[in-house]
Amino acid sequence: MQANGGLTSKDLSVLQDQMDAEYRANRKASTYAKTLQDPALQGIANTLAQHHRARFDALYNFLGGNN
Repeated sequence: MQANGGLTSKDLSVLQDQMDAEYRANRKASTYAKTLQDPALQGIANTLAQHHRARFDALYNFLGGNN
């Protein structure tokens, strides 16, 4: 069974799993950034969180989430 522009249900399941992983990684990096005392490490954790958020957003938009 295909949906969403030719993606199979298995494809959608894999993409959902990846989105879940990116969401959790973003939350974890954001939490670490808030608890770290060293400004350099805070910056690294914030950058990491932003990268995970960007990948989540890209997957969301790919699946048509902005419609």
